[in-house]
Amino acid sequence: AVEQAKREDKVNGPDDDWQHITYPIQSLSNPDAVLAKWDFSKQSKTEGFNTYWFINSMKSLGGRTQTIWATGGASATVYEKDGVYQALVWNPTDDPITVQFRNESGVVGSTTVAAKLLVKVDPTKVTTPTAPDKPDKPTDPTDPEEPDKPQITQKIEAESYTAMNGVALEECALGGQDVGWIDAGDWMDYQVTIPTSGTYTIKANVAATADSILLLQQAGNTLAQMNIPTTGGWQIWTEVTGDKEFWLEEGTYNIRLYAQTAGFNVDWIQLQTSTGSTSTNPDPVYGTVNLALSKTAVASGAEYDIMGATNVTDGDEITRWSSNFSDDAWIYVDLGQNQNIGKVELSWEAAYATSYELQVSTDGTNWTKVYETSNGVGGVESITFAPVLARYVRMQGRTRALPYGYSIYEFRVFAAK
Repeated sequence: AVEQAKREDKVNGPDDDWQHITYPIQSLSNPDAVLAKWDFSKQSKTEGFNTYWFINSMKSLGGRTQTIWATGGASATVYEKDGVYQALVWNPTDDPITVQFRNESGVVGSTTVAAKLLVKVDPTKVTTPTAPDKPDKPTDPTDPEEPDKPQITQKIEAESYTAMNGVALEECALGGQDVGWIDAGDWMDYQVTIPTSGTYTIKANVAATADSILLLQQAGNTLAQMNIPTTGGWQIWTEVTGDKEFWLEEGTYNIRLYAQTAGFNVDWIQLQTSTGSTSTNPDPVYGTVNLALSKTAVASGAEYDIMGATNVTDGDEITRWSSNFSDDAWIYVDLGQNQNIGKVELSWEAAYATSYELQVSTDGTNWTKVYETSNGVGGVESITFAPVLARYVRMQGRTRALPYGYSIYEFRVFAAK
């Protein structure tokens, strides 16, 4: 009892020196008590950042464990909390790497991490993926029979994802590999290059043991739903088509396949323009000038002064805002006057929001929600909404993807014409 009292006194009592050494040790048993007495003024910025990150990891992810460990040349740590394992993996290289997770019995899972990316994964669930093939290049959009109505087709092998959650690769009866072991809530991201803006459709080659639903998403918006019928087996394949057409802008960006239900495998997907649909955008037309550039930005807080809110409107993709470590952190841009707007672009660092809202205001006090998502994908998210008159535009965080704060390089706002 005396020794326990001494340990509690060390955790809860005052510390005047060496906090960057003593606090991480104390946080192994009680991270909340350490955060309660946190004082940044007694540490250097570098020591303070590293210490604060470690303590918050202990609080959010649990304790570092040696039951499962990572191999593969990356910076990776496995945590355990209430019997649940999570791993943070950072790939500082310029190429994708595969990290394996092991216990005393051998390999229990693995993940492939894209270049310069920090991810959080379940080390007990992910299996070893192979190096993904590059997506097929778009076909030549020249149709000699209908030169004024080019047909653009882009076929993507399911295993060529750039990021994923929960799925695994397996041998495919048609050759190569397919994506399987899909549960509800699992997803795969793919980088696509759309050569021409237009109306597209999607189809997929699938096999299913139960009626299932697969969604196509982009920047948090659901573009189409594919209703998958039971095919009679995991390797009995059929093609399904999305329930509606959707608009894709010219450019290179990520799309996501999101499993609303379990019970199916995916071999490939294909994007294709509707005949003659590449000339007219049925949605509102948006301006090309970033209305937020060099404007005032205000945030709920910042990790450091040099990572303040003004970085999101400086036009520099290197500087960034890094918020306080809180799910409800926010940042808004003041456009200087009321303007008719309908599009926002958020350029996220690795610490993005999986759930957030976009809100607008004419006075900076009363806010109206114009967009919300619980499936944020990070990267550059382009969000459109019904045109609205507003001076202030705010990102209101709800759920962080990582235990750090939110981090945004650029917050862009565009007019709706």
